[in-house]
Amino acid sequence: AHAPKPTPTMMTVAQAAPKYLEIVCPGNAAAYELTFAFDSTQTARIRSAAAHAAQVAAREAGALTSANARWPEAVRSDLTTLELRVYGAYYRRIAATDTIAEMIALKLPIDTAGGPAAAEARITLHLPVIDPATSCDSTPLVVRPTPQPSGRGASVGVDLP
Repeated sequence: AHAPKPTPTMMTVAQAAPKYLEIVCPGNAAAYELTFAFDSTQTARIRSAAAHAAQVAAREAGALTSANARWPEAVRSDLTTLELRVYGAYYRRIAATDTIAEMIALKLPIDTAGGPAAAEARITLHLPVIDPATSCDSTPLVVRPTPQPSGRGASVGVDLP
């Protein structure tokens, strides 16, 4: 006879904060890479960065909603509202677009994507809200790309989880 599987316990806020960062910091890095790609004005580089960001967003969405993640009740509704699939769809649209002007014209629906929910989750987890990247600075998963000279490049503002 097999012993019953133990039921995973709910994470505390102290346990959930680093888990949240482990999940979202790669997405933040991918979004920054996309911003730097836009600054380069090279469509192939932008499409490649957007395709990569879409893959990362899909992994994030799965990890945040995974049944294995036992988020504290105080943050669970915010993480449910955080629609990373919207980010992924946005990044896929950029990757499939031919011109920089068309790419820039695409808008990320932040309210739908859950920008406010991400801020609430960060508040609950005692993480920085003003500059979310600062909480990822000490996370080894973050790759900081070398900024390219901006020149005529267009910057993309994205409210990161």
